[in-house]
Amino acid sequence: VDLLRRAKHAKYAGMDAALHGSGVGGCDHRVLRRYGLAMFAVGAAAIAYHLAPLNRRDTRVNLRRLDFTSIALASTVASDAYGCRVPAAVRAASVVAATRYPLLVSGLHCAASEVAFFNKARRRTRNISGRDGIESPSNASAGKERWAGSPGCKKAHTAHVVSVLGAAFFFFAEELRPEAPLFHATWHCFGAAAIATGNRVVFGDAC
Repeated sequence: VDLLRRAKHAKYAGMDAALHGSGVGGCDHRVLRRYGLAMFAVGAAAIAYHLAPLNRRDTRVNLRRLDFTSIALASTVASDAYGCRVPAAVRAASVVAATRYPLLVSGLHCAASEVAFFNKARRRTRNISGRDGIESPSNASAGKERWAGSPGCKKAHTAHVVSVLGAAFFFFAEELRPEAPLFHATWHCFGAAAIATGNRVVFGDAC
C-alpha cells in the first residue's frame, strides 16, 4: 500500500514538474506501481500457502514453491525500482529462472538492492543520466538531493541492516528447527521491517 501511495505521489509530482517546465522528475511512478503490485502478489501467494491444510502435503509443497517464485519475481522488480544497474538480459534470465531457482534469483537481486542501499546511505548515488556521483539540483529533485547520505538516510540504512540480519537468522533457524515456535512469524516481522526500511533508504520522503 505504501508503494502504491508513493507511486501515485510520484505520478502527480512528475506531472507538476512537466507543467512547470522544470524537467525534474522524482521517482518513476510506473516502476513503483509495478513494485507495489508485485508485493501484493507475494502477499497473496503467502496467504494461500499459510491457509493450506497441513494434511495436504502436495498442495503445500506446490504453494510453497509458488510463494518462493513470487518472492523471486518481486525481487527482480524491486531491484529495478531501487535503481540497480542490472542488465536487461540478466533481468530477463532471472524471470525465466525464477520458477526453478527462486532462492538464487532472490539472492542475486537482493544483493544488488543491498548495494543500492549502501550507496544511497553513503551518498554514492546515480543521477538521471546514469552516471555515478552526487546528485545535483539540476538533474534530481532537491528533496532526494538532501536525503541521500543524510543522517536520516544513514539511520534508516542501519535499521535496514539490522532487519536483514534478523530475517536471515530466523529464516535459517526455521530451516534447521522447523518445529520451534514463532521462528516463522519472527522471520516475517523482520522481513517486513527490512522492506520498509529499504524503501525508506532509497526513496525517503521524495515520493
